[in-house]
Amino acid sequence: MFDDYLNEILNKIYFKTNEEFLIKDILLKIKDSLEVLLEYELETHLIGSIYRGTAIAKNIDENFDVDFLIVPKNEQDFCKIKDFLKEKYEKNFFEKPELNKIFINFKSYIIDIILGYKKNDSDYKIPDMKSENNYISINFFEEKNFLYKKEAENKNFLIKLIKIMKYLNNCYSFDFLSYSVEKSVLAMSYSKINNSLTDYLFEFLLNLKENSNYSNIANENIKRIHSTINNIKKGNRDLSQIKQIVLDNFVKI
Repeated sequence: MFDDYLNEILNKIYFKTNEEFLIKDILLKIKDSLEVLLEYELETHLIGSIYRGTAIAKNIDENFDVDFLIVPKNEQDFCKIKDFLKEKYEKNFFEKPELNKIFINFKSYIIDIILGYKKNDSDYKIPDMKSENNYISINFFEEKNFLYKKEAENKNFLIKLIKIMKYLNNCYSFDFLSYSVEKSVLAMSYSKINNSLTDYLFEFLLNLKENSNYSNIANENIKRIHSTINNIKKGNRDLSQIKQIVLDNFVKI
C-alpha cells in the first residue's frame, strides 16, 4: 500500500514531456545562432538527468538545470562562443569562473553551457568543477546504458527510486547533489527478494542510515524517514492512514 503513496508522489514530481520539448527547442535556437557565428555544423548534446530520464519537475527540484554540451572544432572557438553568448543574452548570462562554468537563464530555465572536447566517438573532456583549468573525461552514452542495465537487473525500480530520493533530498537536506543521488542509488547492491518500490526505498535508506557521513540534520531525517516506513510496513493501513502518518512524520506534499 505504501507503493500507492510513492506512486502519487512520482505523479506529482513527473518531468513532463512538454517541458522536455520546450527545453530542446531552446537548445536548438542556441545551437542555430552559434552555427551562424562559427559557420560550421556544431556538435551539441543534451546530457544530464533529462537525457538519462531521471529528472524530476523543475518546481520540485531546486537545483534543476539543463546540461548542454557544446563541442567546438577548435579551442579558439571556445572564446568566440562565450563572448557571443555573453553579448546575446546580456543580463541572462552569468558565469562561475572558479567552477569553469557559464550559464544562461532562458525562459526560467538555467542552461548550463558545457564547452568540451571530443576524445573519440563516445568520450568527451569537460571542465572539472573541482579543479580550475582542469578537464575530466565523460561518456554519457555509457552512463545511460549502465543506468538502464541496473534498472533491468532491479525489476525496473531504480529510476523511480532515484526520483523519490531526489524529492526527499529537496524536502530535507540529505547533503546530496542531484547527480550524487543517482550515483549512490546505482552503487548499491539490492536484495533479490525486493518486490516493490517500498522495499528498494527501505533498503536504500537503511544503507544510508548505517553508513551515514552526513550532517546531523541529514542523519536525523534519514533515520526518521526509515523508521516511519518501517512502522508503515508492519501495519495494515489504508492509503489515507499512510498519508496522515507520513504527513505527521516527514513528508509534506
